[in-house]
Amino acid sequence: MKNFWFIQISFLILGFVISIIMLNPNKALNFTLGYMSILIPNFLFAVNLKLVNSITNNPSSRLLFFFLGEGFKITLVFMMLLIFSKIFHPVNWFMIIVGLTVSIKAIYILPLLLNKKNSLQFLGSCKK
Repeated sequence: MKNFWFIQISFLILGFVISIIMLNPNKALNFTLGYMSILIPNFLFAVNLKLVNSITNNPSSRLLFFFLGEGFKITLVFMMLLIFSKIFHPVNWFMIIVGLTVSIKAIYILPLLLNKKNSLQFLGSCKK
């Protein structure tokens, strides 16, 4: 879990620095806002799952809190985007969407950059 947050923060810093160098500070801010719009709700969702798993062993309760947490996470993402668009007017929606996309895909991009094989093991064909 710590590795996941390290990767996320590393990509946030890397994307911010690249945006500052290649574009301008306003677009770098928009990238960061988009990135944080996913990172903060994901963090709160992870804390929620950790708390629920430590409190209850009932699978029905865990499933209920998982779906409630997902609904809250999606709502929070849209609320953050709305708040950011009102506070930081005008916003560059392209850079916000780039930040959102990089935040979602950062955990999948790192193994490609490090040239590591995927840790998933495929079972082969369905031979009898």
